Amino acid sequence: MNLHVASQDSFEKLAQNMGEMIDNLFQKKYVGFRPSKAWEPHINIYEDAESLLVCVELAGMRREEIDVQIMPGRLTIRGARPDPKLPGHDGPFRVHLLEIHHGPFARAISLPSGVDLDAVSAQYRKGYLWIRLPKKND
Repeated sequence: MNLHVASQDSFEKLAQNMGEMIDNLFQKKYVGFRPSKAWEPHINIYEDAESLLVCVELAGMRREEIDVQIMPGRLTIRGARPDPKLPGHDGPFRVHLLEIHHGPFARAISLPSGVDLDAVSAQYRKGYLWIRLPKKND
């Protein structure tokens, strides 16, 4: 099975590379630039003899806030993660580093033709969304 994972566009990659170069230059991390479009959650993809298994890192989300759409050739995960809030603190503060993405997100994965769309299952546990994509029995 061939699986294609959609990647960030070239502008976003350039912005990320520039941020890393600045971090390396100053040996310190600064708040990074992020374009206003949706961010992409990190994923792992596994395969065994029976299925593909996609793991999506979505810490801080509730199950009902996650939208999973599957159609021939494409799996899409969307939602909006809330901004993390410091418990018990509502006063002003200064930001030194922001690495946890929040706000709208979307991630699309191109799927091979051998996925049985009628048998797909998903579960969300401890901040990880697990999507099982069984292979068709040909």
